[in-house]
Amino acid sequence: MNEPTRQVHLDFHTSEHIPGIGSEFDKKQFQEALKLGRVNLINVFAKCHHGWSYYPTKVGMPHPNLSCDDLLGQQIEACHEIGVVAPIYYTVGWSAQDAENHPEWCIRTKDGDFVTGAHKYPIDVQPTDPKPTFQWKQLCIATKYRDVILAQTEEICRMYPVDGFWYDIYQAHELCYCDTCRAGMKAEGIDVEDRSAAETYRAHQ
Repeated sequence: MNEPTRQVHLDFHTSEHIPGIGSEFDKKQFQEALKLGRVNLINVFAKCHHGWSYYPTKVGMPHPNLSCDDLLGQQIEACHEIGVVAPIYYTVGWSAQDAENHPEWCIRTKDGDFVTGAHKYPIDVQPTDPKPTFQWKQLCIATKYRDVILAQTEEICRMYPVDGFWYDIYQAHELCYCDTCRAGMKAEGIDVEDRSAAETYRAHQ
């Protein structure tokens, strides 16, 4: 039996320091690799952890070093031509550019510190202070960041034949005490010191 049976996650988080993104993409070569690997589904990236998008978005931020106009679109087209399903990857919880440009969208501890992958990141950190090895600042979807996610999702659905979405790093378990969450809890009569109530509030965001 030689039917395609493999699903692949094309992990594609590329920082702004990497040049020539997509410059050597070749549709036929991509298709041949998928056939050789007997792939019937592959996740292709719309937006990565660095906050960059790989298509001509007007909502998000296109990768500054994207060499082809629409890498996402070319990958979807290549996949569909040979019957490969191509769900679209979209980061949610980690987006470095959004976190830097909008610190008010970040998850905070009760002390106001940023929350990263596995550590706290003090709000008053200095350039000479030691940094945690894992520094993705986690984003809170109760803030206006949610509007960006929804708007960009709508944009993608208008632009492409969508096979599905993979929304990554959804941090529902992580308590948040950002200004938006504090205001929301106050409006609902929730004591921010009541951890159980804060957890319930967070779970419904």
